[in-house]
Amino acid sequence: TEQLQMEYQELSKQEAESKQSLEEATTCLEEAKKLAKIVEEEKLRNDKEEAEVMEPALSKKANAIKEKEKLAEEAAETHRIVQENETMNQNNITAYEATYSDLQQK
Repeated sequence: TEQLQMEYQELSKQEAESKQSLEEATTCLEEAKKLAKIVEEEKLRNDKEEAEVMEPALSKKANAIKEKEKLAEEAAETHRIVQENETMNQNNITAYEATYSDLQQK
């Protein structure tokens, strides 16, 4: 019975150590969960702040692109008008020269 009593004490000691290890592991897991929650909250806060900064910047960029496209269209239209006016001027000069030449011949 002494042998059994020693084995029982050893098993009781191992059980207590196991319970202690389990409690420590549980405490570590709870701390890890708390830290993970803090990290996730910080990440969400940072993402929100980044979005608050980036949204206006992206909006300004989109507006600038639209303005650039508008100006490019206006420049193309102005160029077309200038070309048209140059052609009309050249036609007027040619007609004037022909009329002047006809008048000189009479």
